[in-house]
Amino acid sequence: MVVLEYKISPITEDYIKGLRSATDIVALEKKYLAFLESPPLEMTRAFVLENIQQG
Repeated sequence: MVVLEYKISPITEDYIKGLRSATDIVALEKKYLAFLESPPLEMTRAFVLENIQQG
């Protein structure tokens, strides 16, 4: 049996590139998201920073 451990933590600027990359991979599947590629890095950065600011 495989036991996976995970930790949920608040997003920080360090996660922006990884979030964009993960979103892009899911978008390319053309199944789970309404868009076919991740938004540009600067849009992703603005989205994340706004969410950090709003808590």
